[in-house]
Amino acid sequence: MKILIYGGSGYLGSFLVEKFINKNFKVTIISNKKKKINKLVTQKTLEDLIKEKKINYFDIMICTAGVDSSNKVIKSISKINNIIIKDACKINNKLEIEKFIFLSSIHVLNIKKYYDNNNKKYLNYSKSKLESEKYLIKNLLPRTKLIILRISNIFGYPSTNYNSSKCWNLIINNLCLQAVKNNEIIINSKVNFRRHFFPISIFSETIVSLLEKKFNKKKNIFILISSKYYSLYDITKLIVANFKNKIVIKFNFNTTKHKKIVTKDYLFANKIIVKNNNIKQEIKDLIMKLQNA
Repeated sequence: MKILIYGGSGYLGSFLVEKFINKNFKVTIISNKKKKINKLVTQKTLEDLIKEKKINYFDIMICTAGVDSSNKVIKSISKINNIIIKDACKINNKLEIEKFIFLSSIHVLNIKKYYDNNNKKYLNYSKSKLESEKYLIKNLLPRTKLIILRISNIFGYPSTNYNSSKCWNLIINNLCLQAVKNNEIIINSKVNFRRHFFPISIFSETIVSLLEKKFNKKKNIFILISSKYYSLYDITKLIVANFKNKIVIKFNFNTTKHKKIVTKDYLFANKIIVKNNNIKQEIKDLIMKLQNA
Protein backbone atom coordinates (compact mmCIF):
# COMPACT_ATOMS: atom_id res chain seq x y z
CA MET A 1 0.00 0.00 0.00
CA LYS A 2 1.37 3.42 -0.99
CA ILE A 3 0.44 6.23 1.40
CA LEU A 4 0.99 9.99 1.15
CA ILE A 5 0.83 11.87 4.47
CA TYR A 6 0.48 15.63 4.83
CA GLY A 7 1.64 16.34 8.38
CA GLY A 8 3.82 13.27 8.71
CA SER A 9 6.27 14.92 11.09
CA GLY A 10 3.63 15.98 13.64
CA TYR A 11 2.55 14.10 16.77
CA LEU A 12 -0.16 11.99 15.10
CA GLY A 13 1.49 11.85 11.69
CA SER A 14 4.89 10.64 12.92
CA PHE A 15 3.22 7.89 14.98
CA LEU A 16 1.26 6.77 11.91
CA VAL A 17 4.46 6.74 9.84
CA GLU A 18 6.07 4.29 12.30
CA LYS A 19 2.92 2.16 12.32
CA PHE A 20 2.79 2.02 8.52
CA ILE A 21 6.51 1.22 8.16
CA ASN A 22 6.07 -1.71 10.56
CA LYS A 23 3.28 -2.97 8.32
CA ASN A 24 5.55 -2.69 5.25
CA PHE A 25 3.54 0.12 3.66
CA LYS A 26 5.38 2.53 1.36
CA VAL A 27 5.19 5.94 3.01
CA THR A 28 5.81 9.42 1.58
CA ILE A 29 5.44 12.56 3.68
CA ILE A 30 4.94 16.12 2.48
CA SER A 31 7.57 18.37 4.03
CA ASN A 32 9.13 21.63 2.86
CA LYS A 33 12.23 20.97 4.98
CA LYS A 34 14.33 17.82 5.10
CA LYS A 35 13.75 16.08 8.42
CA LYS A 36 15.65 13.33 10.21
CA ILE A 37 13.23 10.44 9.87
CA ASN A 38 13.19 6.74 9.08
CA LYS A 39 15.27 5.99 5.96
CA LEU A 40 12.36 3.96 4.58
CA VAL A 41 10.24 7.12 4.37
CA THR A 42 10.31 9.30 1.23
CA GLN A 43 10.10 13.09 1.66
CA LYS A 44 8.63 15.39 -0.98
CA THR A 45 7.75 19.08 -1.04
CA LEU A 46 4.42 20.48 -2.22
CA GLU A 47 6.20 21.76 -5.34
CA ASP A 48 7.58 18.27 -6.06
CA LEU A 49 4.11 16.77 -5.92
CA ILE A 50 2.51 19.50 -8.04
CA LYS A 51 5.08 18.72 -10.76
CA GLU A 52 4.66 14.96 -10.28
CA LYS A 53 3.61 13.17 -13.48
CA LYS A 54 2.78 9.78 -11.92
CA ILE A 55 -1.01 9.52 -11.75
CA ASN A 56 -2.63 6.92 -9.48
CA TYR A 57 0.73 6.15 -7.83
CA PHE A 58 -0.56 6.64 -4.28
CA ASP A 59 -3.43 4.54 -2.95
CA ILE A 60 -4.34 6.86 -0.09
CA MET A 61 -3.66 10.40 1.11
CA ILE A 62 -3.94 11.25 4.82
CA CYS A 63 -4.07 14.82 6.11
CA THR A 64 -3.00 15.21 9.74
CA ALA A 65 -1.55 18.70 9.22
CA GLY A 66 -3.00 21.83 10.77
CA VAL A 67 -2.85 24.34 13.59
CA ASP A 68 -4.52 23.11 16.76
CA SER A 69 -6.49 24.96 19.45
CA SER A 70 -3.34 25.57 21.54
CA ASN A 71 -2.13 28.16 19.02
CA LYS A 72 -1.75 31.51 20.78
CA VAL A 73 -2.65 33.60 17.73
CA ILE A 74 -6.38 32.82 17.56
CA LYS A 75 -7.02 34.63 14.28
CA SER A 76 -4.36 32.59 12.45
CA ILE A 77 -5.99 29.20 13.17
CA SER A 78 -8.63 29.38 10.43
CA LYS A 79 -6.33 31.07 7.92
CA ILE A 80 -3.53 28.50 8.20
CA ASN A 81 -5.85 25.48 8.31
CA ASN A 82 -7.73 26.71 5.23
CA ILE A 83 -4.47 27.05 3.29
CA ILE A 84 -3.38 23.55 4.32
CA ILE A 85 -6.62 21.86 3.29
CA LYS A 86 -6.66 23.63 -0.09
CA ASP A 87 -3.09 22.50 -0.77
CA ALA A 88 -3.95 18.94 0.28
CA CYS A 89 -7.01 18.89 -1.98
CA LYS A 90 -4.99 20.27 -4.89
CA ILE A 91 -2.34 17.56 -4.52
CA ASN A 92 -4.93 14.80 -4.16
CA ASN A 93 -6.78 15.89 -7.30
CA LYS A 94 -3.57 16.37 -9.30
CA LEU A 95 -2.40 12.83 -8.49
CA GLU A 96 -5.93 11.37 -8.72
CA ILE A 97 -5.67 9.52 -5.41
CA GLU A 98 -8.73 7.35 -4.81
CA LYS A 99 -9.01 7.62 -1.01
CA PHE A 100 -8.51 10.67 1.23
CA ILE A 101 -8.55 10.52 5.04
CA PHE A 102 -8.97 13.82 6.89
CA LEU A 103 -8.48 14.10 10.63
CA SER A 104 -11.13 16.45 11.93
CA SER A 105 -12.22 17.10 15.51
CA ILE A 106 -15.09 16.22 17.80
CA HIS A 107 -15.18 19.96 18.55
CA VAL A 108 -17.08 20.64 15.32
CA LEU A 109 -20.17 19.39 17.15
CA ASN A 110 -19.83 22.09 19.80
CA ILE A 111 -19.59 25.23 17.66
CA LYS A 112 -22.85 26.67 18.99
CA LYS A 113 -21.73 26.10 22.58
CA TYR A 114 -18.40 27.84 21.98
CA TYR A 115 -20.20 30.74 20.30
CA ASP A 116 -22.64 31.10 23.21
CA ASN A 117 -19.77 31.01 25.73
CA ASN A 118 -17.64 33.41 23.66
CA ASN A 119 -14.84 30.83 23.61
CA LYS A 120 -12.96 32.29 20.63
CA LYS A 121 -10.06 29.84 20.74
CA TYR A 122 -12.16 26.68 20.38
CA LEU A 123 -14.72 28.47 18.18
CA ASN A 124 -12.10 29.39 15.56
CA TYR A 125 -10.50 25.94 15.73
CA SER A 126 -13.85 24.13 15.40
CA LYS A 127 -15.03 26.35 12.56
CA SER A 128 -11.77 25.79 10.67
CA LYS A 129 -12.20 22.02 10.92
CA LEU A 130 -15.83 22.20 9.77
CA GLU A 131 -14.88 24.51 6.91
CA SER A 132 -12.17 22.02 5.89
CA GLU A 133 -14.70 19.18 5.90
CA LYS A 134 -17.06 21.18 3.67
CA TYR A 135 -14.27 22.21 1.31
CA LEU A 136 -13.15 18.62 0.78
CA ILE A 137 -16.72 17.40 0.24
CA LYS A 138 -17.21 20.04 -2.43
CA ASN A 139 -13.82 20.05 -4.17
CA LEU A 140 -12.32 16.55 -4.14
CA LEU A 141 -12.61 14.60 -7.37
CA PRO A 142 -15.93 12.68 -7.68
CA ARG A 143 -14.02 9.39 -7.80
CA THR A 144 -12.17 10.07 -4.53
CA LYS A 145 -13.62 8.41 -1.44
CA LEU A 146 -13.48 10.92 1.43
CA ILE A 147 -13.18 9.59 4.98
CA ILE A 148 -13.52 12.18 7.73
CA LEU A 149 -12.55 11.01 11.22
CA ARG A 150 -13.49 13.29 14.12
CA ILE A 151 -11.22 12.63 17.07
CA SER A 152 -10.55 13.99 20.55
CA ASN A 153 -8.18 13.65 23.52
CA ILE A 154 -5.49 11.41 22.04
CA PHE A 155 -2.61 10.67 24.40
CA GLY A 156 0.54 8.61 24.56
CA TYR A 157 4.31 8.79 24.26
CA PRO A 158 5.39 10.26 20.90
CA SER A 159 7.31 8.42 18.21
CA THR A 160 11.10 8.63 18.06
CA ASN A 161 10.86 10.92 15.01
CA TYR A 162 8.72 13.55 16.73
CA ASN A 163 10.82 16.61 17.58
CA SER A 164 8.41 18.99 19.27
CA SER A 165 7.19 19.51 22.82
CA LYS A 166 3.62 20.39 21.79
CA CYS A 167 2.27 16.90 22.52
CA TRP A 168 2.92 17.49 26.22
CA ASN A 169 0.13 20.09 26.20
CA LEU A 170 -2.39 17.29 25.62
CA ILE A 171 -4.43 16.60 28.74
CA ILE A 172 -3.26 13.15 29.87
CA ASN A 173 0.29 13.66 28.56
CA ASN A 174 0.51 16.88 30.55
CA LEU A 175 -0.87 15.39 33.77
CA CYS A 176 1.55 12.45 33.60
CA LEU A 177 4.48 14.78 32.88
CA GLN A 178 3.59 16.96 35.89
CA ALA A 179 3.42 13.91 38.16
CA VAL A 180 6.81 12.56 37.01
CA LYS A 181 8.66 15.90 37.07
CA ASN A 182 7.06 17.75 39.96
CA ASN A 183 5.36 15.12 42.14
CA GLU A 184 2.19 17.14 41.79
CA ILE A 185 -0.72 17.56 39.40
CA ILE A 186 -2.38 20.91 38.80
CA ILE A 187 -5.67 20.68 36.90
CA ASN A 188 -6.78 23.87 35.17
CA SER A 189 -9.92 22.46 33.61
CA LYS A 190 -13.30 21.14 34.69
CA VAL A 191 -12.83 17.86 36.53
CA ASN A 192 -16.49 16.90 36.59
CA PHE A 193 -17.07 16.57 32.86
CA ARG A 194 -16.65 13.09 31.39
CA ARG A 195 -14.79 12.85 28.10
CA HIS A 196 -13.52 10.39 25.52
CA PHE A 197 -9.83 9.55 25.86
CA PHE A 198 -7.87 7.42 23.40
CA PRO A 199 -4.34 6.02 23.48
CA ILE A 200 -2.45 6.93 20.33
CA SER A 201 -1.99 3.20 19.66
CA ILE A 202 -5.78 2.74 19.45
CA PHE A 203 -6.01 5.78 17.18
CA SER A 204 -3.38 4.36 14.81
CA GLU A 205 -5.13 0.98 14.70
CA THR A 206 -8.37 2.76 13.79
CA ILE A 207 -6.62 4.50 10.89
CA VAL A 208 -5.23 1.18 9.63
CA SER A 209 -8.73 -0.33 9.68
CA LEU A 210 -10.00 2.62 7.61
CA LEU A 211 -7.14 2.14 5.13
CA GLU A 212 -8.11 -1.47 4.59
CA LYS A 213 -11.87 -0.93 4.43
CA LYS A 214 -13.69 -0.57 1.11
CA PHE A 215 -16.02 2.41 0.77
CA ASN A 216 -18.85 2.75 -1.72
CA LYS A 217 -19.98 6.26 -0.79
CA LYS A 218 -18.05 9.36 -1.78
CA LYS A 219 -18.50 10.96 1.68
CA ASN A 220 -17.94 8.94 4.87
CA ILE A 221 -17.93 10.70 8.25
CA PHE A 222 -16.96 8.89 11.44
CA ILE A 223 -16.53 9.90 15.04
CA LEU A 224 -14.20 8.03 17.36
CA ILE A 225 -15.87 7.50 20.72
CA SER A 226 -15.34 5.25 23.70
CA SER A 227 -17.90 3.02 25.37
CA LYS A 228 -16.59 4.36 28.69
CA TYR A 229 -16.14 8.01 29.64
CA TYR A 230 -13.59 9.37 32.10
CA SER A 231 -13.54 12.61 34.05
CA LEU A 232 -10.24 14.31 34.83
CA TYR A 233 -10.76 13.21 38.41
CA ASP A 234 -10.91 9.58 37.19
CA ILE A 235 -7.79 10.07 35.07
CA THR A 236 -5.91 11.64 37.97
CA LYS A 237 -6.66 8.64 40.18
CA LEU A 238 -5.35 6.27 37.49
CA ILE A 239 -2.14 8.32 37.22
CA VAL A 240 -1.52 8.57 40.97
CA ALA A 241 -1.96 4.79 41.36
CA ASN A 242 1.34 4.34 39.47
CA PHE A 243 3.46 6.16 42.08
CA LYS A 244 4.75 4.95 45.43
CA ASN A 245 5.54 8.50 46.56
CA LYS A 246 2.80 11.00 47.33
CA ILE A 247 1.52 13.08 44.42
CA VAL A 248 -0.03 16.42 45.42
CA ILE A 249 -3.22 17.19 43.49
CA LYS A 250 -4.50 20.74 43.07
CA PHE A 251 -7.88 21.45 41.49
CA ASN A 252 -8.71 24.89 40.13
CA PHE A 253 -12.27 23.75 39.35
CA ASN A 254 -14.95 22.08 41.45
CA THR A 255 -15.43 18.31 41.71
CA THR A 256 -19.20 18.17 41.59
CA LYS A 257 -21.30 15.32 40.19
CA HIS A 258 -20.15 13.85 36.88
CA LYS A 259 -22.04 14.75 33.73
CA LYS A 260 -22.45 12.35 30.83
CA ILE A 261 -21.89 13.43 27.25
CA VAL A 262 -25.19 13.77 25.41
CA THR A 263 -25.18 11.06 22.75
CA LYS A 264 -27.57 12.89 20.41
CA ASP A 265 -24.59 15.07 19.43
CA TYR A 266 -23.21 12.10 17.53
CA LEU A 267 -26.14 11.63 15.16
CA PHE A 268 -24.29 13.64 12.51
CA ALA A 269 -21.70 10.89 11.93
CA ASN A 270 -21.23 7.14 12.06
CA LYS A 271 -19.76 5.96 15.35
CA ILE A 272 -16.58 3.96 15.74
CA ILE A 273 -17.02 2.75 19.30
CA VAL A 274 -13.94 1.46 21.11
CA LYS A 275 -15.13 -0.94 23.81
CA ASN A 276 -11.78 -1.55 25.45
CA ASN A 277 -9.13 1.11 24.96
CA ASN A 278 -7.01 -0.27 27.83
CA ILE A 279 -6.52 3.23 29.18
CA LYS A 280 -5.15 2.07 32.56
CA GLN A 281 -2.27 0.14 30.99
CA GLU A 282 -1.58 2.87 28.44
CA ILE A 283 -1.22 5.48 31.21
CA LYS A 284 1.13 3.13 33.08
CA ASP A 285 3.26 2.69 29.94
CA LEU A 286 3.36 6.46 29.35
CA ILE A 287 4.57 7.11 32.90
CA MET A 288 7.26 4.41 32.64
CA LYS A 289 8.59 5.89 29.40
CA LEU A 290 8.68 9.38 30.96
CA GLN A 291 10.57 8.04 33.98
CA ASN A 292 13.11 6.31 31.75
CA ALA A 293 13.54 9.21 29.30
